[in-house]
Amino acid sequence: MDFYSNVKKLAKSSMITLAVIFGIFAAILLVVGFKGVVYQFSEPKNFNEEVFDGLEKGDYVKLELNMCFGLLGEYTSTNTDTGSTSVTGGLYLFAVSDEDFEKIKYVPVSISKSDAKLAEQIIAQTEDAFDMSTGEYNPGELSKCLEIEGVLKKMKDSKDYNEQGLYDEVVKAWKLTDAQTVDYLVQTETYTIIKLVAFVFGLLFLGALVLVVVLFAGPFSTKKLKAYVAKKGLTGREAMLSSEFDQGKKISKQIIAGREHLYFAKGLRVNMLSYADIVWAYVDVVKTKNSVAYKLNLIMRDKSRDSISATIKNQIDAICETILAVNPGILIGNDKEKAQMYRNNFDELVRMVDEKRTQTQFVEDTTQETTQDDNA
Repeated sequence: MDFYSNVKKLAKSSMITLAVIFGIFAAILLVVGFKGVVYQFSEPKNFNEEVFDGLEKGDYVKLELNMCFGLLGEYTSTNTDTGSTSVTGGLYLFAVSDEDFEKIKYVPVSISKSDAKLAEQIIAQTEDAFDMSTGEYNPGELSKCLEIEGVLKKMKDSKDYNEQGLYDEVVKAWKLTDAQTVDYLVQTETYTIIKLVAFVFGLLFLGALVLVVVLFAGPFSTKKLKAYVAKKGLTGREAMLSSEFDQGKKISKQIIAGREHLYFAKGLRVNMLSYADIVWAYVDVVKTKNSVAYKLNLIMRDKSRDSISATIKNQIDAICETILAVNPGILIGNDKEKAQMYRNNFDELVRMVDEKRTQTQFVEDTTQETTQDDNA
């Protein structure tokens, strides 16, 4: 395995995490939105013309209803913040009209609040078409029509007892026969467009999943790493770097500390930096409600900045120890003096680091020579 493919492994866990997240969202949205696509591009069955016994639960139907015999119940929604309750829709007893009053089919329909006004108008015209006192029926009065599309569900499968219970009460009170009643609740599909939008977003998340895999597999992940290798004149020494990487200390799944370089992944990209180029390092603690994260800020000799994040403090400590062991001259910690030098007198900051490193190295060399003399 070549050097770049070897280091790319550091970004594998990020790729898998992103792919799983996008995959889960894609699956959920595609499943939720699938019916929206079906409803949008398929011709609904005509409820008025279909043989009712041939309809099934889940069928997408269209209805043209010009008879309504009243409101069975209202749907409400409660605002959790204010506690106020508002009406969102209603369950009405509509009917599929016929020239013969005895052949009228009664069906409960759940409609949104926006259709309630028309439903009330249809109730009024139904009362005009059918005179309860004389029993006369005049279909010619039925001019207003509510056109809706919806999904069928069996009354017996309804989880809302009021829907089934109220309908049963009406059937018994009016002494309707089985031939006059329809054993379906028509749930108006007011969320068809929302489901279609959900499907589109599902496709977008699926596309994001594919994009993540393609970016990881392609040159995107190692582009920054290759640029760094070229910038530092290390082209042709990839075998040596790969050996350093393999023998390095594993800080986390995304971080490997080698002898002279730190290798790390940020998202899908991998990179490396030389300990010798670091002049200043400090840690920011990022606290949220439920977690704490640590961000190691690294300022390089050319005044560029980089950062490495971790959720475990020991990982940041391990990186700092490794850097200090190779480059003991770096400045540690964030304060106003260092920040001001970074902005206004960066050359002096670098000079201080080099001087400190030279002094530290001199002390170490002197101590080593003295130890050797004593042993002799």
